[in-house]
Amino acid sequence: MPFLMTLAIFLTAFMQMYFTTYTGTERCVVEHNRVNPGESSGVNHDFCSASAAYLKVYMMLLGGGVDESDFTFNIASLWLSICFSFMVVIILLNVLIAIVTDSYQDVKDHGESVFWNHRLSFVFEIDQIYDMFADFLSW
Repeated sequence: MPFLMTLAIFLTAFMQMYFTTYTGTERCVVEHNRVNPGESSGVNHDFCSASAAYLKVYMMLLGGGVDESDFTFNIASLWLSICFSFMVVIILLNVLIAIVTDSYQDVKDHGESVFWNHRLSFVFEIDQIYDMFADFLSW
C-alpha cells in the first residue's frame, strides 16, 4: 500500500507540473476553424488537459508513448522530464526495496519458529507412518 500511495502522489504531482507548464503555450492554443465552426484547426497537445496529462505521465512511467519533441520545446518541460525520470527511478525503487527488506525481516524473525513447527509436523507424520507399518507387520 505505501508503494501505491507514493506512486499516485508522484504521478499526480508531475501531471500537475506538466499541465501547468503547457497551459497557455503555443502547443495548447486551438484555433477555431471559421469555415466549419464545429471543427478546430491547430495543435491540441497531450498535456493540455488534466486527464490526457495524467495518461501521458503514466505512459512515461511505463516507458512508452514518449516523443522527444514533447519535452524539448522549452527548458521547463526538459527539466521536468529529467526530474521525473530520476525521481521515479530513485524514490520508487527505494520504496520498493524498503518493502522487500521489511518483508525479509519479518520472515527472518519468524523463520526459526516456522522451521521447528514444520520439523515437528514432519516427525509426527513419520511417526504415524511407522505406527501404520508396525500395526501391519504385527498381524
